[in-house]
Amino acid sequence: MKTTCHFVASFLLWFAAVASSSCTNSQTSNSAQGVIAIERVSVIPMNSERVLGSQTVIVRNGRIDKIGSDKSVDIPDDALRIDGTGKYLIPGLSDMHAHARRTEGYRPEDYLHQGVTVVRNMQGISAHITYRDNALENGAVFRTAGQALAGYKISDNHRIITDPQEGRVAVREQVAAGYDYIKVYSFLTLDVYNAILDEAKMLGIPVVGHVSDNVRSLHAIASGQSSFEHLYGYFWDLEAEASAIKDQWVPRRLFHAVEIDDHKLEGIARKTAAAGVWNCPTLWRKDNHLTSPLAREAWNDPELRELGHSNRMKLVKALHEAGAGLLSGTDDKAHRIHDELALFVEAGLTPYETLKIATVNAAVYLDMENEIGTIEIGKRANLVLLAANPLDNIENTRTIVGVMAGGNWLPSSE
Repeated sequence: MKTTCHFVASFLLWFAAVASSSCTNSQTSNSAQGVIAIERVSVIPMNSERVLGSQTVIVRNGRIDKIGSDKSVDIPDDALRIDGTGKYLIPGLSDMHAHARRTEGYRPEDYLHQGVTVVRNMQGISAHITYRDNALENGAVFRTAGQALAGYKISDNHRIITDPQEGRVAVREQVAAGYDYIKVYSFLTLDVYNAILDEAKMLGIPVVGHVSDNVRSLHAIASGQSSFEHLYGYFWDLEAEASAIKDQWVPRRLFHAVEIDDHKLEGIARKTAAAGVWNCPTLWRKDNHLTSPLAREAWNDPELRELGHSNRMKLVKALHEAGAGLLSGTDDKAHRIHDELALFVEAGLTPYETLKIATVNAAVYLDMENEIGTIEIGKRANLVLLAANPLDNIENTRTIVGVMAGGNWLPSSE
């Protein structure tokens, strides 16, 4: 109850932060019902790889009303004017693997300060459904899964499912409660997993989450799981048959430290793309996964650590080249989104391709292309103002001057 109350207070504080007008200078927070003009800014619209220089963007009632060259756009007299000289405007970023209750110190407003206006919560409680609806009204986007369905108790937050009928009941209950996704977790038996996927399909709710060792990637792809988290499940199917280390230590696969068959890699990437399965790799989290004794043991071995890292980079690049959908997610605190984007570039994607994952791809996955993901007239004014060009260097997503969610302006100084 203490954690839940803390979240409620924090969530209200988030919206108070973006709606408040407590500061006195000309670039303070302002209600989405007013008019805001961002002047002399370079716009990166993300509907193609380009930069539109010396633009003025007018936001009215929480939506983008006008975009044009400084000389062609008239600014209303009552507009809040934001100087974009030398700065770059991008769509709001997304964290598609967040945990709203992970720590006592979780503060939803921290996401806005990191440029994140889209959050997919991967394990929810009933209050999150209210948060989702409030976020919608205030311009941000919040989606939530229900309680994770697991085959073995790792956390008190998991619901243990050991019987196929129990799995079907759990799906029906979460659908009735109003959750957006069913999250499957580790250690589910194959018959339980199949029952959950079948029931979810009949009820029209997407299934997201882990791919258990009992299930593996090829079966999960064929079963219609909507998104895979952490790249789990793939490495059982990718391991080379002739690998000298294949039978040395089974948990190596959990940390992706296996010898990969490159032919298998290309084939599985193509199958993933053809099935429309999305992946949220949480690359930073896997590189720094020290939450269990087993993980600490593996990560203290430099050879295993480097092999796992290298394999994740190879798989992400293969999925991207095959046309499979990728999503940006932290499985950690909000500021880690920038580390995650840097790792996509390390995997071989360009800064534009990486930025597209964090903006356009989230919109496509959420079926919200007409609302978010690009800077275009009529879309929600979910925007991030940067001091430097992220297409030159993805690290420049850290240079946040201010963030807008649904037309609510939050300078980075607040």
